[in-house]
Amino acid sequence: MPLIFLSFVIFVDKSVNREMKDASFRFFFYSNENGEPAHIHIQRERMLAKFWLKPVALASSTRFSPK
Repeated sequence: MPLIFLSFVIFVDKSVNREMKDASFRFFFYSNENGEPAHIHIQRERMLAKFWLKPVALASSTRFSPK
């Protein structure tokens, strides 16, 4: 099965949340990651997180504030 990569970016309106100056998040996943459960990666600048989808739970986080 060929590897499929999907990525999209969400831009956050600064007027909605003033703490997120020019915030954009990249959400992406791969079709085959060696049998790991379904999950999505979220990136903003040098911050990276991974969430399991069933049940929804944080799998890992690097450089994101716990707030």
